[in-house]
This record gives sequence, C-alpha cells and structure tokens, in this order.
Amino acid sequence: MAVNTQLPEHQSHPAEAQPAKAARERRRVVLYVPLASAIFGMVLVFAAVVALTNDYAKIAVASVGLLAFLAGIWYAAHPYFANERRNWALRAEVSAFMKLVRALHRSRHDPDAAATIERLRSEMHASVDRMADLSKIRTDQAAV
Repeated sequence: MAVNTQLPEHQSHPAEAQPAKAARERRRVVLYVPLASAIFGMVLVFAAVVALTNDYAKIAVASVGLLAFLAGIWYAAHPYFANERRNWALRAEVSAFMKLVRALHRSRHDPDAAATIERLRSEMHASVDRMADLSKIRTDQAAV
C-alpha cells in the first residue's frame, strides 16, 4: 500500500512550522522588553531621587536608570532600524553591486575611462541579472 507523502499546496511541512511558531513566541515576548526596560529605568530614577540620601548613590542609580530607560526606548525603535537579512545570497550580490558602483565612481579619474566604464557597465548588468535570479529563487522557495 502506497502512502501519499506530498502535502497539499496550501499546507507547509510540519518541520517548517516549528521554527515559525518558536519565532512568533519569541517576538511576542520581545514585544514587552522595551516597555519593561523603560518602566524599570523610570522606577530606578524615581527611587534614586526619592529614597536615596547619598548624593553619589543617587547619581549612580539614576544613571543606571537612565541607561535602562534609554535602552528600552532604543529597543522599541529597533523595528524602524531593523536590518533583518533573510536572503544572504541576494545581500551579497547587492554588496558586490555597490562595489561596482564605487569602482564606477573612481573610474572618472582613469585615463582609459571609456573602456573601464563599459566593462563596469556590463558587469553591473550581469549583477542585476543575478539579483533578479536570486530574487526569483527566494520567491519560488516561498511558493513551495
């Protein structure tokens, strides 16, 4: 008796679901870290000002509280500055393309600029084609 091992197109493989579920749980917990850090920092500053009598201790505890508060605010703003790299091959190709752009910029001082620019132009076109291919690979993998 043959067993059908293929999943319907709308279902993903069960082994692939576990990392996604773990990532969602981590994100859910991480959502509260900035808020908790900011509140902790404010409590430390407030406690330093109200409860402590030693001026040096006040400054030290308030400084730690301000740093905790700043870390919470910075971490809360992290999604706006995030650089989550998922397609490493595409990122590497983009970096190589940027090197070509820099070389093109430097080539203006080259005595044989026309030949250099033409060579870089063809390399840039090839790089863009590779980027498109890498992008398709990622899209095809996501569709499977």
